[in-house]
Amino acid sequence: MENKIKNNTKVIDLAIRLFILGLIAAWCFVLIRPFIAIILWAAVLAIGLFPIFLWLKARLGGKAKLTVIIISLIGIGITIGPVSFIATVLVSNRTLAKVFRGIIRDFVIFALGGFATQVGFNSTT
Repeated sequence: MENKIKNNTKVIDLAIRLFILGLIAAWCFVLIRPFIAIILWAAVLAIGLFPIFLWLKARLGGKAKLTVIIISLIGIGITIGPVSFIATVLVSNRTLAKVFRGIIRDFVIFALGGFATQVGFNSTT
């Protein structure tokens, strides 16, 4: 009889531990879920850029830190270059600037409703 109670206690203890472990695993997944796409893109970029890293590291005499800096600066340039070009075009083109100004004005009027007209935003400005 005493042996059955010990076995039942062990089973209940194991069930409670597994349940708590499952809750912790589910909570971890909920926390990580928004970052899954970013993690996958990072893995793709790391795998894709690794041969370039090895090639450039060999060309630079085994200097890994310098290689990482160069690859990072190229990546930043690839990102910032087109963004700055688009921003320059939008600022220099007055017609597009007026269109975007109108879109922003309409959005503010729509979002703020009656309050927008009280603070000076209306459809004629």
